[in-house]
Amino acid sequence: ASGSRDSCIKIWDPRQQYSVAMLGQIVPNAPEAPNTVKDPSTALSKSTGHQATVTGIAFQDNALLSCGLDRQLLLWDLRRISEDPMHSKPVKAISLAANLMPMEVQLGSVPQLVAIMGAEPASCLFYVSLVDESVMPVCNFAQSNRRFHHMAWNRDKSVLFAVGDDPIVDCFRSFL
Repeated sequence: ASGSRDSCIKIWDPRQQYSVAMLGQIVPNAPEAPNTVKDPSTALSKSTGHQATVTGIAFQDNALLSCGLDRQLLLWDLRRISEDPMHSKPVKAISLAANLMPMEVQLGSVPQLVAIMGAEPASCLFYVSLVDESVMPVCNFAQSNRRFHHMAWNRDKSVLFAVGDDPIVDCFRSFL
């Protein structure tokens, strides 16, 4: 799968040279009245999925989780792609606070826990519950100058690993 500036997520079949499905849908705006000047900023409108660049994608079983510059976490059920491969809709959408810009996402123990890395504030790590949509910092960042660039769960999703500017790998236990 890939996400990009067009705010859509494309699902690729490695045996093909094209995408086989698209999550999110770009649809044209309503037709304009005759003799009006077309505004290029409104040429396309978004009806489902992300409203801005997709910054992170994670898979687990039949679930795909995406995050984007629209400050949204979207959970997709990949089994629904067969219903309408080019117009799938997310099964869950979580709007994040205005001060949290998600750049990377990792699925933990679905559907309970997600880890996100934000560009704001200062590449911090957060846990997000997909059940009650609560957002909790992974550690006390007020006491840390750490900037993280990548994260990954261990096999059983009980430990989150994060790497940053220095050669240290931080390990954080899942709270669930």
